[in-house]
Amino acid sequence: MAGKRRGLDRNRVTGLLITVPSVAAEVALCTWAFRDHMFLPYFLGVFLLGPLCVVGVAMLIMGPHFDEAGGDTRGDGGIGLGGL
Repeated sequence: MAGKRRGLDRNRVTGLLITVPSVAAEVALCTWAFRDHMFLPYFLGVFLLGPLCVVGVAMLIMGPHFDEAGGDTRGDGGIGLGGL
């Protein structure tokens, strides 16, 4: 019975490199903007760095499955463009 190889693959490392700095930058920017009651930097931090954090976490969780193509586009009941 062979054990599974559970090393870090490229997607997990990339996800980690995206998530950690973007979370740190978002927390710092939003804390500063919230403390000084500045509206624009707070929403820039949330709307620009937030999606980056989501993508990074998705890459961490999905690992090698992050690159897989999605959905059926042949129009035979799958999710996709429906034969367009």
